[in-house]
Amino acid sequence: MKGTASIARLALVSLCALPLVSVSPSARDQSDSFDKATKETVVDLGPSPYYPWPGGRHGQLRCHYFQSFVLKEVDWGQKGDDLISIGPNDPAHLTPCTQEHADGETIIPHEDGDAGYFGGVKGKFVFLVAADCFDRGCPFGVYDALTKKKLFEDQRRLSPKGQIAEIRFAKSGSNLVMSYPRVVAAECSLPLKKSQCWKQILHTTGLTPQTMPKCIGYDGFNRLEGYGTDDLRDPSVVSFPVEVTVPEFKSRILPGSVMCWAAD
Repeated sequence: MKGTASIARLALVSLCALPLVSVSPSARDQSDSFDKATKETVVDLGPSPYYPWPGGRHGQLRCHYFQSFVLKEVDWGQKGDDLISIGPNDPAHLTPCTQEHADGETIIPHEDGDAGYFGGVKGKFVFLVAADCFDRGCPFGVYDALTKKKLFEDQRRLSPKGQIAEIRFAKSGSNLVMSYPRVVAAECSLPLKKSQCWKQILHTTGLTPQTMPKCIGYDGFNRLEGYGTDDLRDPSVVSFPVEVTVPEFKSRILPGSVMCWAAD
């Protein structure tokens, strides 16, 4: 249907390897420091062609208005939005909330991978999140609302209940700084290769030398929870806190513990 793929609050009671997780519109992004839209409009598009029976789902057109642009989502009830677009907006003359594309409106291609749902806006930066999350992380992308170009992509940690880790924003001079827990999949198994794999992870991620973390999720498949593996050859996934300076999108690893678990 749509391309999926390139990152909940940090109150994690226990870390475990989650299977593929689908993000619903109501739980897609819990960050509370995004800008609020000046206006939100939802249009009922009638019965969804994917659910044609009586009482089936209806499609929705959701328009999120900001000072100089409007973001549209067309959602026919399947996983991920069917369409996400960014267009110009004049606060004095709002762009109509219709499926017709206005001059200057750009559709974000699903091939971008993270164009599953609208995540939020900070200034002129639009955050989109993937419809599918994996390896206990969720890909997200940052777009310039004026040029419609993708500027940055990464992967944020998920909680055991599938919420995406919150992005926290702060100001540093004229720059915007965002912080969140990054997720990186290794190409080796930490429990199997131990120090050899850990050296590889340190080199790949840029982490400073430190004690190798204990990885969870390698004690066998848990039928009740639906996760886990008993194959020590399965690669490991690590997560650690980072901050990214905008608009240069330079990242810096923050002090904090490194977490590790088995990949899906």
